[in-house]
Amino acid sequence: MNSYMNKIVNPFQLFLVIWLVGLGTYTVKISTLLSPNQGILWVIFIFSIVFFALGFFGIRVISELYALTARKNYYSIVISQRRLTITLVMLWLVTAIIVLLNLASQGLPPVFSTFGFNTLNYKEYGRAKGVLYPLLIALFVLTIYSEKRWLSKLMRIWSTCLLIAYISRGNIIIMLVQALLVLLLYKPMSKKVVFGYVSGFFLMLLLLMSVVGEFRTGTKVFIVAMGIKKEYQDWYPGFLWVASYISLPLSNLAFIVDTYHSPLFGEGVLSRMLPAFSVDDDPIEDAMSNMDGVMDNAHTYLGIVFVDFLWGGIILLNLILGVVGGLFYWTRIGIRYSALFAVFLSQIVLLEFSYFYFTFSFLVESVTLLIAMRYFSKPRIVSSFNVIPKTH
Repeated sequence: MNSYMNKIVNPFQLFLVIWLVGLGTYTVKISTLLSPNQGILWVIFIFSIVFFALGFFGIRVISELYALTARKNYYSIVISQRRLTITLVMLWLVTAIIVLLNLASQGLPPVFSTFGFNTLNYKEYGRAKGVLYPLLIALFVLTIYSEKRWLSKLMRIWSTCLLIAYISRGNIIIMLVQALLVLLLYKPMSKKVVFGYVSGFFLMLLLLMSVVGEFRTGTKVFIVAMGIKKEYQDWYPGFLWVASYISLPLSNLAFIVDTYHSPLFGEGVLSRMLPAFSVDDDPIEDAMSNMDGVMDNAHTYLGIVFVDFLWGGIILLNLILGVVGGLFYWTRIGIRYSALFAVFLSQIVLLEFSYFYFTFSFLVESVTLLIAMRYFSKPRIVSSFNVIPKTH
C-alpha cells in the first residue's frame, strides 16, 4: 500500500478530518434550529480526539513491540473466484426471497408511489429490513473482489435498484462509501484515479441527496421543517441536505450534552443491537421526548452513548474506536479483512450523521463479511512490501 493510500485510509487522520469538516459546516449556521452552544461541541471534539488517539497509537506501540505490524512482513490475500461467485449468488438468493415476501405481503415498494401507485411509505414498507439492507450492502461491496464483470454489474444493479425502490437514502450512501473504501484498500491505483473516485463519489452524493430527498420529503417541505435560513434557501438542494444532515445531528448532540443528566446504563445501546421487532419502546426516544431543541432521531455517533453513560460513554466509545482502528491499521487484520476495515472506516466517514456502531444491521453485515471473506479468501505472505500479488 503506497504512502498516499495509507494517509487516505488512516483511521486517525480520517477521524480528525471528518470532525473538523463537521465543526466547520456547523459554523455556517445554515438553520435557525441549531444550538447556540457551539463551544460544547469543541469540548466533545477534544475528548474524542484524545481518547481515539490513545487507543489508536497505543495499538501501534503494542504491535511494534510484538512485531505484529503489517509493514514488517507484508501480508496479502488470495481470492478463490469460484467461492466468491457462490457467495454472491447465495447473498442474492437470500435478498431475493425477502423482496418477494415483501411484494406478496405488502405490494409494490414505496418508490412506485411517485408513478401513481398506492403504496406504503418508506418507513412502513418492508419486513426484515434489518437483514435485507446489510445483505444488499455486503453483496454490492463484495462484487469489488470479483473478476466476473457481468456478474458484478448485475449484483450492483440489483442492490442499488432495490435500495432506491425502498427509498433508503441512508443505506445507499453507506453502500457507496463502503464500496469506495474497499476500492482504496484492495486495488492499487494512482493519485489521479483516487482523486477521480473521491470527486465522483461526492458529486454522486450531492445528486443522490437531492433526488432521493425530493422523493421522500420534497425540497420546500424540507426547507421549512429544517428551519433553513432565508439566505441559504436558494442553494442547490443537495448542498442543503448535506449541510443540514451534518449540522442538525451535531446540534442535537449539543442540546443532549447540555440538558441530559440521567444515564440509562446501556439500555439505548442494547436496543440498537436487537432486531426492530423485538423492541417495543425505544428508550432513547423516550428519554429525549421532553428534551427541548432535539430534532428527529439523529444525534451523531455519540448521542446514544451519552444518554446511556454521560461523559463516560463518550470517552469509552472513542477509546474503543481508536483500538479497533489501530488493530485494522497497524496489524494484518486490515489486510486480511479489508471489507470489514471498509465498514469501520465508513462509520468514521458518517460519524456525524448518526450512531451506526453495534447496531443490528452493523452486526448482520459484519458477521456476513467475516464469514464470506474467510470462505473465499486465504492469507499469503510475500517477501517484498512493494509487491502486490494478483488475485486468482
